[in-house]
Amino acid sequence: MVKLIKKIWINSPQHNLKTIIKKILGKDQFYFSVKEILTSLAINKINTTQLIDRHERYKRVTNNNIKLEFDIFNFQNKSILEVGSGPLLGLGPLAHFCNCKEFLFYEPNFNPEIFKSDSIRDKYFYPTYEELCINYGKNIEFDEFYQRIRDKSVNLKILKTDKKIDLIYSNSALEHIPLNIINEVLKNIYETTNDETYFFHSVDFSSHNVSSLASIYSSEKNEDLNNINKLRKSEITAKIKSSGFEALETVTYKYHNLERDRIHKSWRKYSDDDLRSMIVFFIGKSNNASNR
Repeated sequence: MVKLIKKIWINSPQHNLKTIIKKILGKDQFYFSVKEILTSLAINKINTTQLIDRHERYKRVTNNNIKLEFDIFNFQNKSILEVGSGPLLGLGPLAHFCNCKEFLFYEPNFNPEIFKSDSIRDKYFYPTYEELCINYGKNIEFDEFYQRIRDKSVNLKILKTDKKIDLIYSNSALEHIPLNIINEVLKNIYETTNDETYFFHSVDFSSHNVSSLASIYSSEKNEDLNNINKLRKSEITAKIKSSGFEALETVTYKYHNLERDRIHKSWRKYSDDDLRSMIVFFIGKSNNASNR
């Protein structure tokens, strides 16, 4: 279990989509216990700067490549929904520090007992708060910050809400959704939106074991690979659009060099852009006027 939590954190954070299947089917979940989270924090020496560093990189790369009418990185007074937040609320602490209106999250593995743990408060949320203050200035006291996390973080049991969502966010989640349910999951996400909702999805197309695409392309495309659905950039774009969203922009954050004569023949139908794109940001908005 500790190894799984480490993988979720390191991969920023990854979401074990097997639990989504269980959730959709109504089967029992497992939850990350407080003890397991604390053990992971102690053994892996989680760096509280990772959340901030990732956010700033994503913002910098996006703003250097495209211009949008909606500032997706300004969380003030916005309602944010993160899909696959991980056991420690993912983007939540940063969003609350930046005075978001509300932070909603969908994480089948989430254990609400973390809010009752003084140890998790002291060993994760307080160091994160200190790092946020150093980077952005002390605009809130810790007690108020932590109270916001507890009171204004809404754990969605299912991907459905009547609240007005300004931004849907996911990080290293879409690539884990199995092929047989990804259309359903994206449609469920779309149903939470209105025509003023934007989205930001970061998708990692690598094997996740190493920062490379070579291990994926050396084998048959249909071969099972560690809960990765193996969809490529153009296919994710198509699925986002088919669920009702308008994909406005894609930004390829990381490319991988490849030689076509070294890849398995089952991958050769893809364009060079599809094959080389390793980490891609998908940014757009919803056309759903029915929930406005």
